[in-house]
Amino acid sequence: MVWLINAGLVGLAGFVGAVLRFGVTLGVNAVAPRGFPYGTLVVNLTGCFLLAAVITWLRDKTVSDGVRLAITIGFLGAYTTFSTFAVEVFDLFKSGATMRATLYLAASVGLGLLAVWLGVVAARRLEA
Repeated sequence: MVWLINAGLVGLAGFVGAVLRFGVTLGVNAVAPRGFPYGTLVVNLTGCFLLAAVITWLRDKTVSDGVRLAITIGFLGAYTTFSTFAVEVFDLFKSGATMRATLYLAASVGLGLLAVWLGVVAARRLEA
């Protein structure tokens, strides 16, 4: 029975994360130059930051498994878009945009790791 409650929490949080991902991507792409997946990049970077910050912050907290799962797997799992990222890199390479593909790949991975580090630092500062 607990797994069913947890699954429901993950599903509800996933809905919110997916809708937010959609909104952020549309918003960024509406103002960014064409030809580069800026919306997905922004979602991936903010998702890396938030996931690292939440995991770090919740590390020693007494929080139910349902809440942890809802936030990490549901909300942030639906919000982040790494699978979309992989397809977009592939498509850029396939279309001959090798420089754009390489830049997007390097920026996503490099800045994603930086965002994870910043998320850990931010969460640790909240604890201090």
